[in-house]
Amino acid sequence: MSRLKRIFYKLSQTYFNISSITAAEFLVGARDKTEFNRISKQLDKYTQIPIDIAVNDVFIDLFKQFALSHRPGIADTLNCCDRVAL
Repeated sequence: MSRLKRIFYKLSQTYFNISSITAAEFLVGARDKTEFNRISKQLDKYTQIPIDIAVNDVFIDLFKQFALSHRPGIADTLNCCDRVAL
C-alpha cells in the first residue's frame, strides 16, 4: 500500500463519520453474505451519526439482520424502527 493510501486510510477512520442511512445504503449493495460481513465490519470502524439514538439502534440491528434475506427498503425499515423504538 502506498504511503498516501495509508495516510488517507488512517485519516478516514479518524475524522469521517457516516449516518445510519449511509451505512444501510452500503449494506443494501452487498451481493452475498461474505461481502455483507466485509462491509459491515468496515462500517463498524466509523462513527455513525444517528437519526435518533433509539431509532438508530433498532434500525441498524434490523437492517443487519434482514438485509440479505428480505431486502427491506431503507425507508420501510426506518418507518418500522420509528414504531418499534416508541
